[in-house]
Amino acid sequence: MSEEKSQRPLVNKGFLALAVTQFFGAANDYLLKTMIVSAVAAGGIWETWAGGGGEVYPNYSLVVPFIIFCVIAGQVADRNSKRTVAIRVKQAEVCLALVAFVGFCFGSVWICLIAMMMLGIQSAFFNPAKYGLIPELVQIKQLSRANGVINLLTNLAAIVATVIGGKILYMNYVGDGETEPNGMLWLPGAAMMLVAILGLITSYRIPKLPAANPDGPMRYDPFIPLYNTLKEMKNGGTPILTVVCLWSSFYLIAYTVMLILPNYTKVLNINPGQV
Repeated sequence: MSEEKSQRPLVNKGFLALAVTQFFGAANDYLLKTMIVSAVAAGGIWETWAGGGGEVYPNYSLVVPFIIFCVIAGQVADRNSKRTVAIRVKQAEVCLALVAFVGFCFGSVWICLIAMMMLGIQSAFFNPAKYGLIPELVQIKQLSRANGVINLLTNLAAIVATVIGGKILYMNYVGDGETEPNGMLWLPGAAMMLVAILGLITSYRIPKLPAANPDGPMRYDPFIPLYNTLKEMKNGGTPILTVVCLWSSFYLIAYTVMLILPNYTKVLNINPGQV
């Protein structure tokens, strides 16, 4: 470890840039997910598109691509500068926000779902770079605190984006599931564009760093490397696999609650924008 890094405080420009970039990235994920889920759930503008339980499809569109590409993304993050990977995926996020903008403007659930699916792939490539950057930006003894800050901001972004996304959708993109939506149809996509651009700007503040393993192997099969990694975690003599399972369970419960809440708008007889 270099002397410069050993003396680097937790609150340094590089780590702050990464934390803010992550905040905007998570916010965009949840903005789009919230708006689509609310639109296809009971009482939403696209309620009749998929029938009861249709809100699962936006979640599939985000989570399944993430699972498929996460292992490949980890190898890409090792073979390239993680700063470069972060900037490239944030550039892609701006383009995907533009796709969502078009989808909302034309009232097309299919275009919005395509944007959601591509955003899942984009997030898959950002996550390994994000977590790999943390030990390159802070001291080893600060890793726990740094991970805590990143996760705090991720959860905060999810909460804020969920609230704002619901308000934006139902204040400016109204309908009854049977007629064409009306209102400021450009606003949901414009909100995503703004968040994506802010995230791209902050990503350029991450310091330049060399690739961790530029000559490392590259496997495009997403399942065997994942199986091998889980096996190594199990046999590594540490409780890391247990920690991963507990962490996953937390997010599973949170996702489930957020998934079913929009359907309670009819049960409780409230405006969906209040959820």
